[in-house]
Amino acid sequence: MPKEFHYRRALWALLLPLLFMPAARAQPFQIVAQINGNTTLEPDNATLQLSVSAVGQSATMTVTLTYTGNTSVVLSQPQLFGQTNAFRLNTGSLASGSLTQGQSTSFSVTYTAATAAQATGQLTVPYTEAGTTSTAAGTSGALAFALSGTAPNLVVTYTLPINGNVVTITNGNTITFPSTVVGATTTVMMAIANIGSGTGSIQSIMISGDPAFSLQSLPLLPLTTLAPNSQVTFGVVYFPSQTGTNNATLQLTLANQTITLGLQGTAVSSLLTYQLQQGTQARTVNPGDTLTFPDTDVGDKSSLMIVVKNSSTTTVTGINAAVSGAGYSITDEPILPLSLNVNQTASFTITFMP
Repeated sequence: MPKEFHYRRALWALLLPLLFMPAARAQPFQIVAQINGNTTLEPDNATLQLSVSAVGQSATMTVTLTYTGNTSVVLSQPQLFGQTNAFRLNTGSLASGSLTQGQSTSFSVTYTAATAAQATGQLTVPYTEAGTTSTAAGTSGALAFALSGTAPNLVVTYTLPINGNVVTITNGNTITFPSTVVGATTTVMMAIANIGSGTGSIQSIMISGDPAFSLQSLPLLPLTTLAPNSQVTFGVVYFPSQTGTNNATLQLTLANQTITLGLQGTAVSSLLTYQLQQGTQARTVNPGDTLTFPDTDVGDKSSLMIVVKNSSTTTVTGINAAVSGAGYSITDEPILPLSLNVNQTASFTITFMP
């Protein structure tokens, strides 16, 4: 016989068993999951998602199995694998007897969030379906579900404009603003970040107390969809109208807690204070004052020393000095522009030589 004939016969011998193999039988159940009043139709091998609003809280999902086959079925004890400390199974009426077409049974799964990390598990429900006749063999199978438990973790931070450092803050803490000149503004940037595994929510953000403080660039609230690894930002503005100390309260209402933070600012007329030193005499001077030199002969010179001090609560940068007018000059000045830390001083000598 030709070689091609033997090849075709061998190929058909391999293919015929595949052509006549029975198709894989679908599981004979309708699967309905219910959690928080929401009902969904689930396929076999579905992932059952259980989410809570905060660590320490629990969520329970009820799963109802309705037999859709034509004979009867017996369900066996379910098996739970994975992070079994995070999930608890209540078998309910499961494995209490056989089901015929249209009959249902149910069980529930409870997830308790010990941490904000995602918890995973697997659940299998074995079953045996009777054959179509009394002598026909039954069919065994198992429903399989993946379990996923998630919880958010919202962290509040603020950033001061003087250094750009991000600081984590908790309930009861106070945000101290740097000294601010009357009529100027200082803005502290706030952030609420979700570093957990579940969706977080923010109900409200508000300020009470001194009107020198206000909110800026707030998101639309309430916000119920703060996804994991995302954040919202807004500003707290300090705008004093007179010198003194101002206090207010910032309140953040989240899904499971209310965070109350103090706000404190100090308003000053100037970040710097000045002293005039003339010989052994020293007195405070203010911007706008007139400095009077002693009578000076032509060709001779007189000098006054100005001592500048940073009297604020933050580093002051970009300090410059200049003098105008015939015969006046600055001598012995430091390298400009100058930066002064809190309570640090620098001196300038003004010389008059007519």
